[in-house]
Amino acid sequence: MTYLVIYTITLITSAFAFGIVTAQYIRYRTKLSYIILLFLLSLMLISSGFYISSGINLIPEKYSNNLSIIRIIFILSGSLLNIGVLPYLISSLIQRIIPYLWKIIFALWTGIYLILSVATFLTSSSIKIEIILSIMQLVSILVSLIVLGVKLRKINKIWWYRSLKFFLIASSCFLLFLLLDILTSLFNINLLKSLDNITIPVYMLFLNIGITHFSIRYLSKSVMISNDQLTENCINFYLLSPRETEIVECTIKGSSNKDIGEKLFISPKTVENHLTNIYKKTGTKGRYELLELVKEWKNN
Repeated sequence: MTYLVIYTITLITSAFAFGIVTAQYIRYRTKLSYIILLFLLSLMLISSGFYISSGINLIPEKYSNNLSIIRIIFILSGSLLNIGVLPYLISSLIQRIIPYLWKIIFALWTGIYLILSVATFLTSSSIKIEIILSIMQLVSILVSLIVLGVKLRKINKIWWYRSLKFFLIASSCFLLFLLLDILTSLFNINLLKSLDNITIPVYMLFLNIGITHFSIRYLSKSVMISNDQLTENCINFYLLSPRETEIVECTIKGSSNKDIGEKLFISPKTVENHLTNIYKKTGTKGRYELLELVKEWKNN
């Protein structure tokens, strides 16, 4: 009964956070709010699965088998969505584009997870497959958190840094408990079984609170470009100088280094030097990636 209450609270906070982000998305139509919606949906599906699991013992036995299947569907579909959207969530949070090759790798990884998820219903060794799925989820979260941790030191806004640090710490704790859960399944460690049903709802509860705070604080400010001009939010985020801002805006309009130099009364070599600094600040490797990043801004 205690677990049922905990999961009920978790579901309520998930629905509240989902509602807040939905309102932000309807108002601003940003890509980041859309990705966060998908991420929250994955958490709601997983929470629903564990909510059903915590209440199975309270219903007649003749309904429990059907509910067990529904529980597995909710958890696996939520985990699949979580793995698929997590890389894009991290890239949006740190305002970096994902290289095309990595998009293919993420798609293949998600495809393997989908195939194994279907296999849990078709084979007799579903427990072994569920352990493999948990390990895949652990690897996905670990890689995403490593990327976030490496890029975190480059965030210059204090409140933005603190929000991402909260997400990093909360997810790292969840990662630890997920590892303990896998070890419990593999080696049947009785000492850890008491943690099995409590760690996920506690993690999701804190994450829902964090996302709600983050959404109210940030999603209304995330517009990076308007009418081919960089917003103050974009300039402050990447610490662009007034000259660098002018050069980025000229580049957006398709101007060459020579054209930019003539317009701003500087030499093409000076333009090239400014662009080199711009590439470093935005985490891009050249004009093409910079323009791809601008497309991401416009999509936001």
